[in-house]
This record gives sequence, C-alpha cells and structure tokens, in this order.
Amino acid sequence: MNGTDKITPQDVINARKATGLSQTQAAEAVGVAFRTWQDWELGIAEPHPAAFRLFLHLAGIEKIEFATLKWRERTVNPLIAALQDKPRSRRPKSGKARRR
Repeated sequence: MNGTDKITPQDVINARKATGLSQTQAAEAVGVAFRTWQDWELGIAEPHPAAFRLFLHLAGIEKIEFATLKWRERTVNPLIAALQDKPRSRRPKSGKARRR
C-alpha cells in the first residue's frame, strides 16, 4: 500500500506474485471470486482494506515489507502453501468438454 493507504492494482499484483499464486488461487485464499480478484488487478475495483490485509497476513507479508517492496524469506502460511501445491484445473479452450 502506498502512503495514502489506497490499494493500487500494482499493490495487488505485487502481493500475489510474491506468493507465487495464480489469480484463481489468490482469490480462493481470501474467499472472493476469480473475477473479483481480476478486477482488483485491473483497477476496475479496489479491494476492501480488510480483504487485502487478510491476504497479506496469509502470505506472511508484513506491512513494512510491503511498503518497501522487500520480499524477504518468510514462513508461508499453510493455506498459501496448500494453494501453491494444488494442481490448476485445465479447461478446454472451446468451452466444451472433449470426448475421447
């Protein structure tokens, strides 16, 4: 978060990338829809400060680390670790399931 405590899209992107999570996994971590997370990263919507703080807490990112963009080694919350290990679902490009 910058000096005005306004959460910018770049703040959301930087925090997610620091965890190594996909947008889907990050959204799942804080209990929002994938599209909501995507809107936060695109600047269409701003996350509620509590939701963003929850993500930072789960990711083990301290506010001071985030403010200075210092992504030091840290203990990763078990929820984040589980999301990182969870296989990503693969959807057919056409939107229809393939038959074999």
